[in-house]
Amino acid sequence: MIKLYISFFAFLFFCASLQGQDLFVKNANIIDVSTGKLIKGQDIRVKDGIIAEIGPSLKKQDTEELIEAKGKYVIPGLVDAHIHMFQSGSLYARPDIIDLTEIRPYVDERLRTYQMAEDMLNRYTSIGITSVIDLGGPIYQFDLRDSLNKKVNSSTVFTTGPLISSYLPKELMVNYPPIIKVDSIASALEIVQQQHELGADFIKIWYIALTPQDAIDFYPIVEAVCKESKRLGLPVAIHATTLATAKFALKAGAKFLAHSVKDVEVDDEFLDLLKKAKAIYCPTLQVSKQYDNVILDEFTFTDYDFAIANPTVLQTLMDVRFIENNEDLNYYTERRSAIHELNRKQDSIQSANMEKLIVAGLPIALGTDAGNVGSFHASSFYKELELFKQAGMSEIELLKSMTIYPAIAINKHDQIGTISRNRRADLLVLNANPLEEIAAVKDIHTIIKGGEKVDASSLIETTAESIVQQQMNGYNGHSLEAFLSPYAEDVRMYDFPDKLTIEGKDQMRQEYQFVNDIKDLHSQLKNRIVKGDTIIDYLDVTVDKEKPTIQVIAIYKIRNQKIQEVYFIN
Repeated sequence: MIKLYISFFAFLFFCASLQGQDLFVKNANIIDVSTGKLIKGQDIRVKDGIIAEIGPSLKKQDTEELIEAKGKYVIPGLVDAHIHMFQSGSLYARPDIIDLTEIRPYVDERLRTYQMAEDMLNRYTSIGITSVIDLGGPIYQFDLRDSLNKKVNSSTVFTTGPLISSYLPKELMVNYPPIIKVDSIASALEIVQQQHELGADFIKIWYIALTPQDAIDFYPIVEAVCKESKRLGLPVAIHATTLATAKFALKAGAKFLAHSVKDVEVDDEFLDLLKKAKAIYCPTLQVSKQYDNVILDEFTFTDYDFAIANPTVLQTLMDVRFIENNEDLNYYTERRSAIHELNRKQDSIQSANMEKLIVAGLPIALGTDAGNVGSFHASSFYKELELFKQAGMSEIELLKSMTIYPAIAINKHDQIGTISRNRRADLLVLNANPLEEIAAVKDIHTIIKGGEKVDASSLIETTAESIVQQQMNGYNGHSLEAFLSPYAEDVRMYDFPDKLTIEGKDQMRQEYQFVNDIKDLHSQLKNRIVKGDTIIDYLDVTVDKEKPTIQVIAIYKIRNQKIQEVYFIN
């Protein structure tokens, strides 16, 4: 009776959150991700946030807004199958990996991340990711999910609570912990029941085995959690990065394997277990190495990072250049060669395992583990997609990895992941055919989320400060085009007060070629004054680490969301 009560109100909440426009998508080429078929000349009727009717030559009703899709291709909204909202992706996101709490206390980092949750989810929606699967965090995330899922612009969140774990780093022993260590079946089942009552979409286990015996010792708890979760109608996602824990997870009843098996290549027994369990494999190919790249100051920012990631989060990764006498940083630096070798080995194993799953035709979901250090929310999705493509996945399997497979992993395929009647109206109208080239998913004509047509250009709040930070990120990230992007075409630069030195972006591009070339180049922000559309930055500029820094004051004037004038005082 309790289960029916909770399910009924969950259904009411879901319906109440789907009060979209009445839309009529005309002449669409629909891609059925279940079969891989392209169905031409279809109309889609959207009512109250759901797909009400699909077929050729439907009659548009007067109350419906027309979206002409002739020559376009329609796919389900994309899904990132693995994120963590309680983590920002910043250098300070995981003190158990690199402890920088003397610089930024963990409680402050968590608060900042909580406050930017809506911005975070809007960035996902802006690139067509209409749903995200949050694989665990503090218990307060249930309320956060319920609040944000009412907002049109925010990517829909499916989540669970704290991870049920065999291990808990001391740095994460905090109020509202994201992970809870359990020592008995009873305590584990108590957490399952609590999360079920709070409306968890699934249950997550952090299956950490520091020794082979650890995997065996924790198995009875894993098995009991899977059994009880199944009784409650909740799928179980399990963090398993070794072949032993992954096999145990599947034997116990896991439906969702989070992360790659990285210690050895998978064998036929594993493939058979995965197939029999009808489980989804979500490898998160980049997340582990990104930690190393950030900490060793070898991180390469993509164009998508500069354009889509939160600029205040992005800039923190470069703080590592100026942190001294930190034990964790020193540990990594001293072992640089060994870390590179370990990453090469794990990349090789992950690649081989991906190939085996692809050849076997087993389902693979695309998830980024965004929120971990160096894995930015939203922008990391495109990097993961490139890695999946490099692994040899076909276009239709890539589409499935971003739509139906994540939905199946958490048993939400009756709501999202396909274009079908009575499914949530999360749709992307694309300008090109992703069955021919998967990069077409980036060329979006129209985003429809929960039955609402969304203006992607309005989703990310742009302020004078964020514009200045964006150009600073490009400068410090050694990307000339990212640096130039926030400037007006007719920008003017002056030596204070009025000596004109550069006029126009073309001249800027010529004068600032060194941004791409000088390895040590960095502009460290010491202080910032924000006054309306004027930003005053006090900077220490490094050109050569062997030489003193240059103190500079830069005054930026912003007009029409572009940097129009800059005044420099040396």
